[in-house]
Amino acid sequence: MELWHVPLRLPPAELDRASGMLDESERARAACFHHPLHAQRYIASHAALRLILGRALDRSPRALSFRLGPAGRPELDTQVLHFNLAHADDHALVGISRAQAVGVDIECPGTAELDELDETVFSALERAAIAACAPQERARARLRAWVRKEALLKAAGCGLDDDVHRLSVSVGPEARILASDHPQLRTEDWHVADLPSPDAWIGAVATRGPLPDWTLREWSWAA
Repeated sequence: MELWHVPLRLPPAELDRASGMLDESERARAACFHHPLHAQRYIASHAALRLILGRALDRSPRALSFRLGPAGRPELDTQVLHFNLAHADDHALVGISRAQAVGVDIECPGTAELDELDETVFSALERAAIAACAPQERARARLRAWVRKEALLKAAGCGLDDDVHRLSVSVGPEARILASDHPQLRTEDWHVADLPSPDAWIGAVATRGPLPDWTLREWSWAA
């Protein structure tokens, strides 16, 4: 399994090169963003995904073709690699695996207002664990829980539907599943881990089956 952190802030020349990596539908999607910065982040993250997948498959990034899977999750037409992409602010994560489904998520402290979504995204068990934290620790506890939870949901190909409360994850420093009667996320089948990260972002990775050996790599646009 490969995990990549991708910086999304690019100079204009690099951004033009990144845009050239995308297909027509991706460029059309980028053009729909109202804020130029959001379009730039979309272009950079999807170009990086193509470059990383192309390198892994020894194929031209521009030649890769994608389709939507049964749950609306993008996948390669050939489905020879599992992959997942997440981004927040000027940061993206890419996870790829040849052997098992993989999900990643990333959030930046201070940008995700999860306290307003407690009842929507967290289970009663998670809300109780967050409430038990010291007040100054609750924001980080919410972020930890959220990236772990979303990485698991993405690995399973699930959306944020009514079943989201049926999955409970830890909120403390150790990443684990506390309980699940989610129809697609049986506790014994799935594993989650935090990614080593600076204060600028928090990330997690989840896989079906035991987590294989991995190293978080830093993507360089000069590569």
